[in-house]
Amino acid sequence: MSNDMFERVFKLWVSLWELVLNNKRHLGAVCTTLQKLVFEFKGYPKFKNWEAICGLQDWCLKMTLARVDTDSDVGHRMQVVFPECFSIEKDRGQIPVSVLMEYSREKGRNDEGVDRSHYLALTETLQHFHVPFLALFIDPDEMNQQFCDASITYDEALAMGFKKGIDDSFGRIVTYQGQDYFVAEVSGDQETYLVPVEALCFRHTHLSL
Repeated sequence: MSNDMFERVFKLWVSLWELVLNNKRHLGAVCTTLQKLVFEFKGYPKFKNWEAICGLQDWCLKMTLARVDTDSDVGHRMQVVFPECFSIEKDRGQIPVSVLMEYSREKGRNDEGVDRSHYLALTETLQHFHVPFLALFIDPDEMNQQFCDASITYDEALAMGFKKGIDDSFGRIVTYQGQDYFVAEVSGDQETYLVPVEALCFRHTHLSL
């Protein structure tokens, strides 16, 4: 163990005992410090537990955990507070894209008799499987504030990896703010729904990514 690591662990150990001996502090703070001490010894998790993240009821928390960088300071803090949402091994519980498309296809047929396999948000497939997604509007001047999280320009969309015909971009992998996303739907050439690539399994999915 390096001197720097020893000093960090020692300080955490001292702060832990201060929390234990101080009756005014909540037990949760003790547990958080203890969890941080464990991570300092064994290393912080590199992967996310998508089953746990998708099972969260709080949408804002779900999206925060879905987008956080596990190697960042913020990511380490989130791992200490929500250790069940991270893993030292790559999660095998990602949701297959083929399952999402088949559910969306059947939902569309039942509702309107048409194939909606490329509209995973419109058919509420993402919501049904509790998949975290980001809604972007391609045109800041006409952004629908009620339904979209953010807006981008057409040129920004092309730079991210969208096709020139934005409406034909379903299944593409695009990059937004340094993170890779799967294009789960494009509606009306403007509204687009993105899912973190890490949350999905692409085996047995016949898409040109």
